[in-house]
Amino acid sequence: MEKIKVIFLCLLILLISSSQSFGAKFMEPWADIWTNVAQYETNAEKMDFKSIVGRVEARIGIHLLPLWGETTLKPYFAYLGVSSQDNAYWNNSGASGGGVRFKPFLGYRANAWYDEWIKDLRIFGEVLSITYYSEKEKAESEGKPVTDTRAGLDLWHEWNQFRPEDPTSTPNPALPWAEVWANLSYRTTNFYEEEFNDFIFYLQPKIGVQSDILDTGASIEPYLRMDLVLSGKGKEYAWLNHIDYGAGIRVRPFKQGNFFGNNLPWLSKLKIFAEMISISWTKGKDYETRPDTDFRFGIDFTYGR
Repeated sequence: MEKIKVIFLCLLILLISSSQSFGAKFMEPWADIWTNVAQYETNAEKMDFKSIVGRVEARIGIHLLPLWGETTLKPYFAYLGVSSQDNAYWNNSGASGGGVRFKPFLGYRANAWYDEWIKDLRIFGEVLSITYYSEKEKAESEGKPVTDTRAGLDLWHEWNQFRPEDPTSTPNPALPWAEVWANLSYRTTNFYEEEFNDFIFYLQPKIGVQSDILDTGASIEPYLRMDLVLSGKGKEYAWLNHIDYGAGIRVRPFKQGNFFGNNLPWLSKLKIFAEMISISWTKGKDYETRPDTDFRFGIDFTYGR
């Protein structure tokens, strides 16, 4: 008990001393939220999938400790949920837990567009527990683990887009816009098997053009996209080894953050989209009826990215 008191006292002193150099950011809250609700024709699962799938990834935390320069250690609460008309347990679940992350290269001085993304690279670690909203008994009978530990790198970066946190930013309509999400992580179970113990790499870039719709404050943006998923697993893990590529079009109805005369800059991230996708299974299919195409349309929204 005495050791615990000493450790607690040391941490308290560290926090107090850190707060003096931390300035306004000490204990400042932050949020990173992505939501997507869409109708999927196949969802890369089966030809007659034809279901609405809703997904949300939310991480909410605080700036706790300064590390170096502008870099701070940021603990957070995480929730990763999926809900669908399809009854499969993997399409109806919620994983929650805690984690910590930081951006090690915030002070990096970019030379041009090709390396400006480096400052947004994040290192993270998190521990999650899952709850199934359907077929819970089936998941239990198959011995699916209910916890997972993940650690790795994460990236979200945008080029030539209006940034709600900086209303003075003005995209150049003569140049393409782009965005990328990437994640490389080691996972202990992946909520699939107790000894999964492998890496998964996700890469999702988009590149397109933008055109304002008269003076409505909205824009229409056709684009090309790719989803790359790689893992150390073989053919029996087909869903973790494929490339999806195709074209889409999206409308940002509140691109300037103007909602019927009200200034709501976070609404700039709301997008209505439709996509036609082809799928290549890089290590083969785990069953021959896995589809090679998908069509989806829906709504996408991010906050804090």
